[in-house]
Amino acid sequence: MKLVARIPEFDDTIIVQTNLRLQSAPATFVVKNKSSKELNFKAYFPYDDQFVVTPSLGILKPESSRQSADNVFKVGLKPSRHGKYSNSILFIEVTCIF
Repeated sequence: MKLVARIPEFDDTIIVQTNLRLQSAPATFVVKNKSSKELNFKAYFPYDDQFVVTPSLGILKPESSRQSADNVFKVGLKPSRHGKYSNSILFIEVTCIF
């Protein structure tokens, strides 16, 4: 057996802006689970501690049974100074067992 692992393509772009007091309003989005099973996930920013994602651990509910509050993520920014442009990549890893 030969397995080839590749980095997945970027799925989407999320923009978070801060005001002059270095406070950000979190960007909120929903992740869809097209599987028929619940999937454990881990969400994190590996390259920049200025970005925060909640929840960072949990279960993604299948679309067929998802309630409005399920699979909702919030991304925020805690910038170190005003005027700094920050860029990072959010990883949401799921455990899939077939």
